[in-house]
Amino acid sequence: MSEFRIFDGYVLLLSISVVFRGALETANYIIVAVIWLLLVWIVDHGQLNQIADTNTLLMFRHVLQDLNALFGQMVSLTFSIGTFMMYYCFFKTKLLPSWLSLWGVFGAILYFSCPILYLYSINLGLLMSPLAIQEIFMGFWRTRGGNCEDSKEIVINN
Repeated sequence: MSEFRIFDGYVLLLSISVVFRGALETANYIIVAVIWLLLVWIVDHGQLNQIADTNTLLMFRHVLQDLNALFGQMVSLTFSIGTFMMYYCFFKTKLLPSWLSLWGVFGAILYFSCPILYLYSINLGLLMSPLAIQEIFMGFWRTRGGNCEDSKEIVINN
């Protein structure tokens, strides 16, 4: 919710979208976690009950694995779209240096292309690396006290 207060008044629609994206991404993460727990349960249930209907368990396992792949891609899509919007807001409000914000926008575009390419059986997980490196660099920059001169005026005026 702090993202909304920071961006409020500058890019209102995008700031609301960033908050909504966070809720949608969290829901996708919860669904993936439930699928993983169900897969663990199936493995345990299959090992304990040797007489159980193994065909049903195998079918259920395959369905859950397909759902896991689907929701994993949905998490990547929602994360990349939300990241794109957030770094665009950072760029507009000058809360980060322009080069760091543009690095985030470029990384979000590459991150977005990864699940799209996966639909065509092209697995290029390496495309997620620029955004990961940018996030780490931004964390170091912020914890070392990095601030833009323009951002001080924005925070004081609000």
